Amino acid sequence: MKKDLIKIKGNIPIYSANVFSPVEYHNKSNIDNFDNNFVIWGIDGDFEFNFIENNNPFVTTDHCGAIRILTDDILPEYLMLQLSKVKHKYGFDRGLRSSLKNMSQVSVEIPIDSIGKFDFQFQKDVLGKYQVIKETKQKVEEYKKKIEELSIEIKLQDKFKEISIGELFEFPPTNSKITKKFCIKNKGEIPVYASSKSENSVIGHIKDNLSQINYYENCLSWNRNGSVGYVFIRNHRFATNEDHRAMTIKREFIKVLSRNYLKYEIEKQLFESGFSFLDKCGVAKIKRVKIAIPIDKNGKFDLQTQKEIAEKYQKIENIKSAINFELDKISETEIDL
Repeated sequence: MKKDLIKIKGNIPIYSANVFSPVEYHNKSNIDNFDNNFVIWGIDGDFEFNFIENNNPFVTTDHCGAIRILTDDILPEYLMLQLSKVKHKYGFDRGLRSSLKNMSQVSVEIPIDSIGKFDFQFQKDVLGKYQVIKETKQKVEEYKKKIEELSIEIKLQDKFKEISIGELFEFPPTNSKITKKFCIKNKGEIPVYASSKSENSVIGHIKDNLSQINYYENCLSWNRNGSVGYVFIRNHRFATNEDHRAMTIKREFIKVLSRNYLKYEIEKQLFESGFSFLDKCGVAKIKRVKIAIPIDKNGKFDLQTQKEIAEKYQKIENIKSAINFELDKISETEIDL
């Protein structure tokens, strides 16, 4: 256990399920020969790989496996690449442990030359191409992140009234008892939302009309925790756990407020307010956040202008989605080995 490792002093890195960062350091290793290159993998977790060059002692816990490469004609980076390509074939993930026994069944393809020896140069050529694609994919992820964070301000000449969210909405009670285990036990058709950036991501589905469970429909909802600040329109019947909350427009404002406009305006203000995983956006806090609502010449909420602004925001979102779709195509590019 990690608390036991803290007592040990040394300079030999100890690797566990995280194969990129040592959990601690030891003064001796459980491996007695470091003349060869190694590939190590995380037995528990996401089945990731790293390599350690020869003559570099290290220690493995029972959450980390090690492969000693018995010949210098096989590049550890190439073996890592091959293992990464076949891990989905064998189904290794958090559900199926890539234990030493399970890994012993894995087979990979290593190129050979015209005389039947491992083709070292071919491996280097493949790794060169892989590196180019890897760097391209990293750039793509950077672009996607920038697009996601991109905020475009729509400048209009209309008059607006600032009003707190608490004056416009009511906040029904949440469901602190709903967990994944609860969803499995009470499996049904009603989606249960948690704190995800994705509109359709759920922790499960439950039966309708369960006692002591609050259900909602035709309202907005937002992430109180996790991916804080994302706001969604929910026209269907649903439930949430305590990290995702529902809010309903007060009866007197239903006919003069656009839910589409409110979704974009509230989300914008929540992001600008700086809520985060460390600064959760609970009911008390969101009630105090002020949003701008277009008003007409008589000072009343202007529903038509709200709809026009919401339409412009939707067009921007559609453009961002289309760009991300094309970027995803690049991310999915694979090398044919």
